[in-house]
Amino acid sequence: MSLLHKPFGENSCEDEKKLLLANYEKYYFRNKRFESRLLDRSTYLIVGRRGTGKSSLIEYFAFEDLHGKAYRSIDINEPELYQVVLEKVARLLQDSELHTTHKTKLIWKYVVWSLIFREYADKDDAIRVGELMDYADDHKPTPSRIILSIIQGLINKFTGIGGIEAVFDGIESRLSSTAFRRAQEAVLKHCKNDEAIIAIDSIEDYPVSNSAMMAAISALIEFAAEFSTDFAPKGLHLKVFISSEVFPHLLASVIPNPLKVVRDPLVMQWRPKELLRFVCWRWHLHLIETGRWDKNVKVDFDKPNDVLKKLWEPYFGHDLLNAAGHHEKSFAFILRHTQLRPRQLVIICNKFFSFIEETGYRSDNPSRDAARAIESVQSLLATEVINSYKKIHHHADRILNALTGLPMVFKGKELDRVARITSSQWESEEYSPYNFRTLCAELGIIGRVRTMDERSGIIAADFEYFIEDNLIITDRDDCVFHPLFFNRYNVHRNIDNAIVYPFPDHPDYEL
Repeated sequence: MSLLHKPFGENSCEDEKKLLLANYEKYYFRNKRFESRLLDRSTYLIVGRRGTGKSSLIEYFAFEDLHGKAYRSIDINEPELYQVVLEKVARLLQDSELHTTHKTKLIWKYVVWSLIFREYADKDDAIRVGELMDYADDHKPTPSRIILSIIQGLINKFTGIGGIEAVFDGIESRLSSTAFRRAQEAVLKHCKNDEAIIAIDSIEDYPVSNSAMMAAISALIEFAAEFSTDFAPKGLHLKVFISSEVFPHLLASVIPNPLKVVRDPLVMQWRPKELLRFVCWRWHLHLIETGRWDKNVKVDFDKPNDVLKKLWEPYFGHDLLNAAGHHEKSFAFILRHTQLRPRQLVIICNKFFSFIEETGYRSDNPSRDAARAIESVQSLLATEVINSYKKIHHHADRILNALTGLPMVFKGKELDRVARITSSQWESEEYSPYNFRTLCAELGIIGRVRTMDERSGIIAADFEYFIEDNLIITDRDDCVFHPLFFNRYNVHRNIDNAIVYPFPDHPDYEL
C-alpha cells in the first residue's frame, strides 16, 4: 500500500497505519530533535497540540532500531478505549471518599505493572503472576484492552461485597506482597539487556469540568515522574503524552506540585525547516513511486535549503504574488496559514497537489493554486482548532463569533468591548473580559504584534502556541488575527498591503 492519492499523508496517524500497514515505517519522517529527547531517560512527559504528531511519535517506539538499539514497545495508543479507561478511573474516584492522589497513583501502579508482567511473563517463572494481577485472558489483547479489563474488574469488585475501601486495600496488599517484589526484581534483571518503553497516548477531548477525570490524569503524570526516577536507569521507561490544549489547566489548577512533578517536558513545537523536510520527505517518496524522480539527483535531507531547491520549488513554485501585492516565498505563504502543525500542512499540501496533478505535477501559477488550496481547506482547519477546545471551553465556537468583522490589527481593549456580547454563552467558566482575551490567545486566533515593516508589509506577531507561557494581552497591545482565521471571522483588512507572519523571533523559525 502507498500514499499515491494523498502523497503528503492522511489526516491522522491511525488512518496512515491502516493504509500503509507494514510500509508505515518507510513513510515515517525522522525528526531527530524529538526522537533524541524522547529516548532520553529523563523524558517521561510529552506535550503537544492536536495534529502535532503525538500518535506518530508513539509508533516510533515500535521500530526495530532506535538509535542503535531495540526496545520492547507497550503502546496504549487507542484513544477511544483509553478515554473509557479514564472515565472508569474517574468513577472509582467519584464514588470514593478516598479521593487522594496516593490512591489514584495506586491504580496506575497496578495497571502499569500488570502490563509489564504480561510482557515479560515468558522470561521467568517469578513473573507469571496470573494470581497476582487481574487482566484479560484474551489470546492477544491490546494493552488498552488489558487496562480496560483491569479497571472493569476493580469496578466489579467495588460494586460487590466490601466496597471501594476493600478494593484499594486489596491493591495495596498485592503491590506490597513478596510475590510482587520478586516479579519486579525478575523483570528488572531482564531489563538490563532487554529494555521496555510503555507509552500512554493522549485522548482527543479532555472534560476539564470533570474534576475526578482531571485528578486521574494528574495522578498519572505524578506516577510517571516517580516511575521514571526509579526505573528509567534500570531499563523500564514510562512515557505519558498529554494534549497541550489541557496542559495549562492541569498545571494551574490540578497538579499539586508542578515544579516537582513536571520536569522538562518534551513540547512538540515544530520549526519551519522541520516541516519543510517532513512534507518533502513524503513528496520525494511519491515522486519515486510514480517514476517521476531522476535517480541521479540526490537530496540531502539534513540541509533544508537543498530540500527546498530540489523538492519544493520545482513543483510548487519559488515565489508567488500574495493578496497584499507582494512577492512572497511559496512555502512561507503556505506555512503562515497554519499553526505549525504537520496535520494542517499535510491537508493544505494534498489540496495543492490535487490542483497540479493533471498539469504535469508542476504549478504554472503558484499564486493561484496555493491561494485556492488554502481557501478550500481554511474553514476545516479553523474548525478543528476550535473543536479541540470544546470540552475545555464550552460553547467556544459561539463565544468566538463575537470576533466577526473586527479589523486585522486592533488594540487589545477592543476585545473587552466585544466580550460583553458573549456573557450569556459562558457555562462552566466564569465570564469576564479577561477570560475572553485568554480564550482568544489560547486558541491561537489572536496574537500580539511584535513589529510592522511598512516596506515589506510584514506584520510579525507572537502567538501562544509557540511560546512556553501564556500570552498575556493588555488593553494597550496591538493585536492581530492569525491568517488561518481571516475568512471564518470575516476579518476587515484595515492595513493595506499587509501580511501576517505568525512566527517567533528566533533563528530556528527563519524561512
